[in-house]
Amino acid sequence: NYREKIQRGRLHFQYLPGESVLLRSRYERVFFQGKTRESGRLAFVDFQYKPGHKPFGFSTRVTWFDTDGYSSRIYAYENDMLYTFPVSTFFDSGIQSYLNMKYRVGNSLDCWLKLAGTFYTKKNQEDDSNTTGKPNSHKTEIKFQVRLRL
Repeated sequence: NYREKIQRGRLHFQYLPGESVLLRSRYERVFFQGKTRESGRLAFVDFQYKPGHKPFGFSTRVTWFDTDGYSSRIYAYENDMLYTFPVSTFFDSGIQSYLNMKYRVGNSLDCWLKLAGTFYTKKNQEDDSNTTGKPNSHKTEIKFQVRLRL
């Protein structure tokens, strides 16, 4: 008979140097104790540019993560497309980055594009294998969304 114990700590900084720019950074640490002991850490830097009077804006993030396994995973919300609220699960070790762009065409058409990549330095997930049976060392994501207002 054993008990699981999870301890988490987070430092989060946010800075608004102007009306259109937002800078954020975070460092998070987790300690897991159960049948095994695991620890993990995550750090990211965010930059957002959203001018109110211009037809475009973008946000970008670089995330570094390093955990001993799934029990010491760390969750983080990501900026994404309109009406989506993704929360990513980070475990193993690697770097993720993404770039979101929005462009307004006239008064009735909005376009979003997201480019994201995750590169793993150690990959323990056998369920995420390609057809050769070897674990993937990277993931790429491309999303495009259009909204037409009538």
